[in-house]
Amino acid sequence: PMNCPHHTQIFDSEPRSYRDMPQRYAETTKVYRDEQSGELSGLSRVLSITQDDAHVFCRENQIETEALAIWDIIETFYGTFGFKLQVRFSRHDPTTPEKYLGGEETWTKAEGALQQLMQSKGVEWIDGLGEAAFYGPKIDFIARDSIGRVLQVATIQLDFNQPKNFGLVCTNEKGEREQVVMIHAAIMGSIERFMALMIEHTAG
Repeated sequence: PMNCPHHTQIFDSEPRSYRDMPQRYAETTKVYRDEQSGELSGLSRVLSITQDDAHVFCRENQIETEALAIWDIIETFYGTFGFKLQVRFSRHDPTTPEKYLGGEETWTKAEGALQQLMQSKGVEWIDGLGEAAFYGPKIDFIARDSIGRVLQVATIQLDFNQPKNFGLVCTNEKGEREQVVMIHAAIMGSIERFMALMIEHTAG
């Protein structure tokens, strides 16, 4: 996210009006990883990943609507290929605060928003203590392929911390500056990894 030009450019002059929110951006882009010897594996783990990456900048009162829209895309996409998805609530581990941005109050608010989202969907979820990103909690979607292997596929991540660090705000109905939040989303994630999953799931 730090190299995403949108993060600074869309808020680099006067704050956006609440009427302009949410702001949605998506791109399919290359990500490079310095994998260690022995870690590469076919299309499943490569040095150069093509990633479908999306970010939604929104107000706190828009989190549920925007995240549910992404959730619908994920269910439609994986349902098309016959995958049944399981949900994991990936939250922070309060015993290791040094691993995360922001304070406990921010994490409680972000995790509470995602819990409310899952409750509104009426789904059961796996507890992923310590599986959060360093900037915020996640709803991770777990798929099982045709031979029973379990893989994490899509993700919805809620980020209160980086928008604050970037100084991203909008002007609300009262003419006051209001902190913007960010939703990170990936549907396929690594397209190479998704292709490997599909090739094996369908036996070629």
